[in-house]
Amino acid sequence: MNNLQNNYFMKKNIWVLLVIVLAFLAFSCKNVNTNADSNSNQSVDSTFVTDSKIVASNWELYNIEDEFGDKTPEKYLGAKGKGSASLDANRDIDVTVYLFIRHDEIFFKFHLNDLQYTSHDNLPITMKIKDGDGIVYSFDLICKNNGEISMRTDKDYKQSQHQFISLLEKGGLLSGATQILGTPYKFKIDVSGYTDAIKRL
Repeated sequence: MNNLQNNYFMKKNIWVLLVIVLAFLAFSCKNVNTNADSNSNQSVDSTFVTDSKIVASNWELYNIEDEFGDKTPEKYLGAKGKGSASLDANRDIDVTVYLFIRHDEIFFKFHLNDLQYTSHDNLPITMKIKDGDGIVYSFDLICKNNGEISMRTDKDYKQSQHQFISLLEKGGLLSGATQILGTPYKFKIDVSGYTDAIKRL
């Protein structure tokens, strides 16, 4: 009888210990996920991290991080807008749009439900931009598999690039529309204050 009692209490103690260990592991995992979520709010993705310096209106400075997570001297000027993607006739999802500029580099990043849009490399698209006066311009861009939707820099497209910069210098709210692999996207982004912001880059 004593042996049976000892075995019973031993098994009971093992179960109690196992429950305590599992509860500790669950708590630890929850803390890790919470910390990861709070850190992700500070960055556009794993490379572009805001240094929380709003330089003008809707424009901020963004640092580039290396593969070790350390900030590099490389900076981009960025503005954030909002839009939507039409997945089908009855369903739209929210899209956060980022516009980044550095010297002659100009590109967008689309985030759908906090996930960065990626595409096949070098997929050409046309993006229409409407300024505050209702004038519509068309621009040729390239979708890259790193999530960048870049203004073309070939010499044949320099005039188009200058035209886009002129729109930024004009300022105000820009409306954008494009279609990527059959999915329509539309967005609005405030580029007011660009001429002051670019001086801080």
